Amino acid sequence: MLRQISRVSCTAVGLIALCAVPASIAQAPIGSERPITSWVQSDGPHVAYGDANGNVYQLWYTIATGRWASQSLMTVPNAAPVGSRMPMTSWQQSDGPHVAYADTNGNIHQFWYTLKTGQWFAQSLATVPNAVAVGPGMPMTSWLQSDGPHVAYGDAYGNIRQLWYTVTPGYWSAQSLATVPNAVAVGSGRPMTSWIQSDGPHVAYADTNGNIHQLWYTLRTGQWFAQNLANVPNAVAVGSGRPMTSWIQSDGPHVAYGDAYGNIHQLWYTVTPGYWSAQSLMTVPNAADVGFTMPMTSWVQSDGPHVVYGDTYGNIHQLWYTLATGQWAAQIL
Repeated sequence: MLRQISRVSCTAVGLIALCAVPASIAQAPIGSERPITSWVQSDGPHVAYGDANGNVYQLWYTIATGRWASQSLMTVPNAAPVGSRMPMTSWQQSDGPHVAYADTNGNIHQFWYTLKTGQWFAQSLATVPNAVAVGPGMPMTSWLQSDGPHVAYGDAYGNIRQLWYTVTPGYWSAQSLATVPNAVAVGSGRPMTSWIQSDGPHVAYADTNGNIHQLWYTLRTGQWFAQNLANVPNAVAVGSGRPMTSWIQSDGPHVAYGDAYGNIHQLWYTVTPGYWSAQSLMTVPNAADVGFTMPMTSWVQSDGPHVVYGDTYGNIHQLWYTLATGQWAAQIL
């Protein structure tokens, strides 16, 4: 069943847990090896996920009424189930929320809700020229640029590909990023995350050996670049089946992840003077390992960044950094 810890804020719902959701509200539990994603609208937080059969459901919390509700999205015309070990991601556009995911064959589909009409729609993106299926166990991430939404993912060989929608004139495009100099394939069962900086979008991920790599697009030059972050001092490889998350602070981007033993590490880039650093967060009092195949998410509040994740037993933990004191702290939720 979807479970929530009441001490977690409803507005930060990307967090694994859900805000005080009675088990009777959810029409179906999350299926094993099915994905989950979340977003926040003006009415409150929304969560989409797949059940044991891959049927896609939505849970949402209406702030005005203080209630959770649930619905199946499989009645939407052209809706397709999400595949086992296939990813899902979401983003907010001006027209409403969008959810992208892969079916059993790795074909990418999109659900979207149009705020103006109050209706859900669905479509397959497999017909987009040069689009390639997502590989089993491969990750997916998305971000929103000024030109429209972008989705990056790994194919069956781990080659990283991008699908993007250009709002004007209004069409989807696809390309392989494997031709970018120094680009390396993403490993099966390895994570991927993305963020937007002032220079453009960045995608971080782990290869077959767990080494962390970065692909980034420079808006000013219109070019993709790639680099290996394994040579950053104190950097440790990502463990198979371990998660990754990222956020932006005023000093630059930060990436947190679990190593082979579940120890949590952080990589971060200091924009000024311009270098990457790495550290283990396991020296933080009360810090706990992240469990195998357990999720992780993050957000930034006024006091600083927060990272929430599940341990081996599924207990939810939080690591957070207080900007005012410059210290990390940890607690079990």
